[in-house]
Amino acid sequence: MSRDRSRAHRKTWLRFAWREWFGQRRTGEEGWDSAGEGDRDSRYNWTWLRYAWEKWLKGYQGGGPVLDLASGVGVNGQCLRRLGASHVVGLDLDWGCARHSRRRGLSAAIGDLCSALPFRPGSADIVLLIHALEHFENGLRLLEGIRPALRPGGAIVIVTPNWRARTTVQRFFDDYTHRRPYTAESLRGVLTAAGFKLRVLLRHNVGYGLGRTPLWRWFPRLCFTGDALFAIAERED
Repeated sequence: MSRDRSRAHRKTWLRFAWREWFGQRRTGEEGWDSAGEGDRDSRYNWTWLRYAWEKWLKGYQGGGPVLDLASGVGVNGQCLRRLGASHVVGLDLDWGCARHSRRRGLSAAIGDLCSALPFRPGSADIVLLIHALEHFENGLRLLEGIRPALRPGGAIVIVTPNWRARTTVQRFFDDYTHRRPYTAESLRGVLTAAGFKLRVLLRHNVGYGLGRTPLWRWFPRLCFTGDALFAIAERED
């Protein structure tokens, strides 16, 4: 059984390495060059989101929207829409970010995650919370407020710095808006307490590879070996 898993894993990263390098660079396939502004961070976002969508998230689509909370300028939402998400809606407190999202062709609302979300209860298939949880003092209250927006069985995707990683400890509070760090254990606990069932918990945010060589372009699974945490959890009834 383990041999079958290893063979399937090799096939997965070989397929993505071929698409990310040969397919897009040689044929001009629409992908990371147009997912953001063409910079390295945008390409990295495209690579890990594409891997996560194909491996885990695509199966959660049921006709409802993907909610991108604290969406910023809409880079993640744009990537998911091009990967096949039926409808992506962003929410951010900054009206300037919402304007940029709309320029990308996304639906975008202005709102505060600390108040009631402006979405119909039980409507969303997937909620993204990418590098946002650590900006709130009470993560449990935040997650409990997000949960009603998901349909039963829908998934929340969280990326947040890993307090066990040395680089996170050194730099976490360099961002004055950071409020609360998480470890794998505390992230699991807060998700469970908020009524979610954890499905995937991995390290994330490998960075740029060895030196200036972005190895994640050829091996997307490397995106899930870094100094942050990546979690997928389902809403439980």
